[in-house]
Amino acid sequence: MTGPDRMHWNPGSWWGCQLGGSSWILIAGLLSFRSNQATAITVLVFFAIVNLVGVALWRQKHRLSPYVAVRILLPVLGAAGLATVFELERAGIYEAIQIGGKISASSTYVLISAAVIVLMAVFYRLQRGPSCAAELKEKLKREIL
Repeated sequence: MTGPDRMHWNPGSWWGCQLGGSSWILIAGLLSFRSNQATAITVLVFFAIVNLVGVALWRQKHRLSPYVAVRILLPVLGAAGLATVFELERAGIYEAIQIGGKISASSTYVLISAAVIVLMAVFYRLQRGPSCAAELKEKLKREIL
């Protein structure tokens, strides 16, 4: 099976990815409300944007392959995450609202970026299927020899 048929629309997977990937933004917005209402509202807008994009993509599921939708949603999630950390750090409350262990904003930027890149690669690999590795191996052989 190749092309758009490799991945299928699944409500649990879609909503789990969308809400699981954005729920921390909602929590950050709510936790920051006491310290800085303007920042909290901005962060909640980032949460809303991600979920509006996710709903719009879901509504287009009859015209859009799940692979294309994931390739749109993941960068939107990543951008919203990076913008959230930036906004919280700019307001001086990023570390104050953390529950549990502390992680620096710079480390969070790297982790969010890496997560999006890795997930994009994973979904690319899933879409291409087992032939992807074989094609790459064959191409490398031709270039080396």
